[in-house]
Amino acid sequence: MNKEFKRCPRCNFKTPNDMGRCGNCGLNFIKFKDATNAEAKSAFRMGEKERVLHSRQTPPDINKWTFFLKSLLGGWFGLHYFSLGKIWRGLFQALGTVFAFVYSYFAVVKNVRTGYSGNLILICGIIWVASLVIWIADTIAVMFNRFKYPVSLPYSNTGDKDDKLTKQENIVVKNIDSEEK
Repeated sequence: MNKEFKRCPRCNFKTPNDMGRCGNCGLNFIKFKDATNAEAKSAFRMGEKERVLHSRQTPPDINKWTFFLKSLLGGWFGLHYFSLGKIWRGLFQALGTVFAFVYSYFAVVKNVRTGYSGNLILICGIIWVASLVIWIADTIAVMFNRFKYPVSLPYSNTGDKDDKLTKQENIVVKNIDSEEK
């Protein structure tokens, strides 16, 4: 992607860097910098997943180093997902850790490798490896600012003058659309 453009976190539309809004969905990039994880947690609890966006910028209500330590030390148990409000992903990580202990106990200590029990132990091992890979990938993503944090803006009036594209911004968007075709 050319450095003159950025992608909208909501609709993935290519927008010039000098525009303050997405040309497709109208997301205000300046307001988006104020989006917080606390609002995303609230949206998750209310079942409004469409309000939640995922951003590589660390939200202002999350300390990056604390989150990195949660991912590094507690990511094996899904602590970093639980702290973001992503309960199901946290449960998968925690379940992967449980399967790791089950696999270790039966495959290594009890030496169960064949039959129906052996197949269940093999499935536990596969889930354990998937959980391990996700944990390592998340920790590396946090370290190199590639992790996507769930964020959301607070509710606002949709009739604000700020929420509409200016005439100049509409012209720029139309020019970009015609260049891409």
